[in-house]
Amino acid sequence: MLLSRRNASIGALLTSALLLTWWMFQSETSLVESPLFNTSRAYLQGSIHLPGETATSGKPLGKVPTTAQEWDSWLYHESSLRHATMDGDWGHRGPNGWVPSVGLRMRFDQFTTLLGELDAANLRQMVLSLAQRELGDDAASVMTLWDQYTTLSQRHLQTKLDGFQADQLMALFKERQAVRQQILGVETAKVFFAEEDAHFIASVQRIQDNGKLEPPAAWAAPADHVNAADLHQLRSQTYGEEATHRLALLDQEEKEWARSVSNAHIKRNQLMAQPELSDLQRQSAFQNYMNEHFQVKDHIRVKALVGM
Repeated sequence: MLLSRRNASIGALLTSALLLTWWMFQSETSLVESPLFNTSRAYLQGSIHLPGETATSGKPLGKVPTTAQEWDSWLYHESSLRHATMDGDWGHRGPNGWVPSVGLRMRFDQFTTLLGELDAANLRQMVLSLAQRELGDDAASVMTLWDQYTTLSQRHLQTKLDGFQADQLMALFKERQAVRQQILGVETAKVFFAEEDAHFIASVQRIQDNGKLEPPAAWAAPADHVNAADLHQLRSQTYGEEATHRLALLDQEEKEWARSVSNAHIKRNQLMAQPELSDLQRQSAFQNYMNEHFQVKDHIRVKALVGM
């Protein structure tokens, strides 16, 4: 079933988690929609490719599948996850009901990479079909967790950051925990996020011990004025050559993504500035542009970013 194409080493996986720490505190939605988060997650799941690897892109969904076998066919032969197997696991049945696992969150996260190829309703139907085939009646419990998890991704937090102050970071952390526990329940929230929370607490403690409240410089994406050689040396000395190489790939991917979205915005403005075009003609022309310049799975996000 859907093989996770995570090619990162354990070291790169852990350090990427640290990189994401600084983006996790505005809201659940901002974390999911952050280009930095999506790039890092995509890299770990194989959407950003090393030299010699072949990128994949999914085909638009035609006739909506109705059975698990039909969903398998679409996944294996047409989606951006084709030739892959399923990540994580479904959890297991315990004496008091269904028991979620961190593997279930991994599986949910992998499925959500299909948004853009599928709308939310079709994606839920796909997850339901696969879960029913594997779990029978227990699929209902998994789908309850799916609905809660997707609801969580849309919840905004109220606490705001004014710089990286330890007390504000901890206030955001506590609010985030409370929201997760409210939506998922205490035990499920602990299972899904315990490792992530532990990384955050340890990171804040190290920051406090060092007397600094800034993102780790070795992980920061280089600004235009930053000397690339100096940044490479800092990263290499701190985390090793392999992680440094992958961070350089992430930097390049971020620049290319920002450039592509900027060009899409320019294209949108050009179309809006042509009064002879109808709304339908503008939409059609922009869709043609999207088909040429972006993978299908990115279409919804790009359109939202440029306001089309």
